[in-house]
Amino acid sequence: MWGILKEVKCRLCEKHYKSKNQTAPDSVESVGHIQCYCPALERPRIAIHHGIWRELMFSIRKSSTELNEKKEPKWCFPSALSPEAHEEWGMTKILEFMGLHEVLPLGQGANREKLKKDVRDYHTAHGIEISESDIHTFLARRPDRLAFDKENKLCVFLEFTRAMDTDEDWAIRKEGEKNGRYGTHLGFFNYLCRREKKGWKVSQTNFTVGVRGSLHTNQFLDRLELLGVKNKNTREVIRKQTVQKTLSMSDMILKFFFAAPGRKNQQPHSL
Repeated sequence: MWGILKEVKCRLCEKHYKSKNQTAPDSVESVGHIQCYCPALERPRIAIHHGIWRELMFSIRKSSTELNEKKEPKWCFPSALSPEAHEEWGMTKILEFMGLHEVLPLGQGANREKLKKDVRDYHTAHGIEISESDIHTFLARRPDRLAFDKENKLCVFLEFTRAMDTDEDWAIRKEGEKNGRYGTHLGFFNYLCRREKKGWKVSQTNFTVGVRGSLHTNQFLDRLELLGVKNKNTREVIRKQTVQKTLSMSDMILKFFFAAPGRKNQQPHSL
């Protein structure tokens, strides 16, 4: 039924790189490669990432019922309101919200030059070389979502990852990768908070789910509680919904693979 093939290279990769007049790498056509790495499936993979994360964030916003001392919702999630809001909440917008920098539109005014100087000086102080292009990239980076506790002056970068859960340490590895992505940003933000004496603290919280529905249950539930989802049963419902959504979306990636033009209706070479 499976058939015996001489090659184990990803056929979609070969077709993808051939269309760009490039040599395809020796990527094994495995489920892990299809789900997480194949460049020919990048667009559907990004759409699926956004779909799972959007549903999870909707549940968090809806269920974050913890109140502050003023009897108002403790947490707000401004970048989760719409795709347009997510696009708007880049690094400069976050800095402005916390009162750390007043930044005019890109390329205009002394305020932006001051911000760029602060970025350059911070990196230099930590022994990191940074070019003008690097500064632009640093400021253009945008967390998946944001959470603010304005009363206690807490800002949390929220990140979501859908990873291949093959190895025992897959979640720990992905956690490290995500933390590394924004580690310098967190250091820079907290440095400005101390310098300007604004009282804010900036941190990062990750939600990592495996392609096959694996996750660290206690960690996942604790992070929901951190964001104001105080009802234990609600947290468990959100966990189950996230796993179910991930499994259905992972199945959809395989359907995209089998429906891709130019390939025969065959199973992946390696599971």
